[in-house]
This record gives sequence, structure tokens and C-alpha cells, in this order.
Amino acid sequence: MKLLDSCIKKAVSVYYSSLLRFILHNQLYFLIKELKDCRSVLDLGCGWNSPLLYKRGIFSVGIDYYFPYLIESRNKNIHRYYIQADIRKVEFKKASFDAVLLLNVIEHLEKEEGIRLLDKAYYIARRKVILITPNGYLRQIYIENNPLQAHRSGWSTEELKRLGFKVIGLGGFKFFRKDFHCEDRNDYVERILSTIRFDPRFFWLLVAEISQIISWHFPEFSFELFCVRYKINH
Repeated sequence: MKLLDSCIKKAVSVYYSSLLRFILHNQLYFLIKELKDCRSVLDLGCGWNSPLLYKRGIFSVGIDYYFPYLIESRNKNIHRYYIQADIRKVEFKKASFDAVLLLNVIEHLEKEEGIRLLDKAYYIARRKVILITPNGYLRQIYIENNPLQAHRSGWSTEELKRLGFKVIGLGGFKFFRKDFHCEDRNDYVERILSTIRFDPRFFWLLVAEISQIISWHFPEFSFELFCVRYKINH
């Protein structure tokens, strides 16, 4: 088990290395690119493993309703400050943060709630709102003592463009993926393999990730969407 954990950590570090980020154009590549002009970030629904872990030297506040996630994130020293709160109800002054992040969050809300939250994020942001969400509805089966894990809405490329977002594809082509099912969040291998449609899953995961080299140009055919809405006047 220790050997497997060590191999996984090594693979993750390689995946997020600057060279592979540039080659694949993965989520961290686009996130770091968009945060270059940002000094402060509000991470709404920050969860337990925000990719800001790999973007140091930026002031960030993480908000999540599920307390165990905040504890785990704090142990990793991802954010400067943490707030336990319902992100639908938090209030900040206008233009309080350079960027507001909603990474794999809005799909957990009903559509009307998600739209209101996007409007709130736009109000709080000084420069931009960044979100990541599945391309369309992705059924998530996640057995954990956290009812907020369920997916309640799906978002399309055209819908997000109408809301003012620039949309880029993530996760390779959607063809290689399926609905999510993982009974144990700590089972990292099963978690990353659970969306792979074909066997052997390790091979097709590699194929899916390599396809990201091309698929980021075609968000409508991608597994996930990386979206940015810029403030016109900041």
C-alpha cells in the first residue's frame, strides 16, 4: 500500500509538472494562467483538495459547508483563511477579491441556485470568475456522510457562453468517460478510474488524458469545462 501511495503521489506530481501542464493543457495550466494577474482569491466550495495547493504565493480564502473538508484542506495549508458556511448565503463587499473560484461546485446545486451563485461570484470578483464543471449532467454516486456531494444540475457549453463565460475543454474527450461511482473518497485510484468507460481502465485513462492535447479546443465534446467570466471594468 505504501508503494502504491508513493507511485500515485509521483504520478500526480508529474501530471502537474510545468512541462506536462504545458503539453496537455490540463486544468492547472489554465488555472495558473488565469491567476497570473490576481493577488487575492475566494475559493467557494473549496473542498478538501483545491488545485490552489499547486499555486503558492497568493492570498486565498476557502469556504465550505462540510467541516471535515475544511480541516483536511487546512492541514494541507492550501488557504490563508477558512470559513465554514453555506456558499449560497455568504456575503462579501463588491470587488472584494481579484478572482472568485467555483471549482466543481455549481453542479451540486439546482440550476436556479447555481445561476444566483454565479451572479454573486461576479459581484464579489474584481477581475474574473473561474469555474470548472462537468460538460452536461454527470451522475455522481458518492457514499459519504455529506449530502452535498450529489450532483443536481448539468451545464452545457452554450449555456455557459450565454452567461458570459469563455469556455475551454478539460479532461479529454467525453467519449471515454461515464458517470461517477466511488464508495470511498480516500481510494484515490478508484476515484480517478471511476469515470473511465472502457477496460483496461488505466490504459483508457491515459488515452483520455492525452486526448486533452486536442480536446481543449472543442469544449462541447470534452468531459469537463473550464470557464472564465471577466469583469469588463475592474
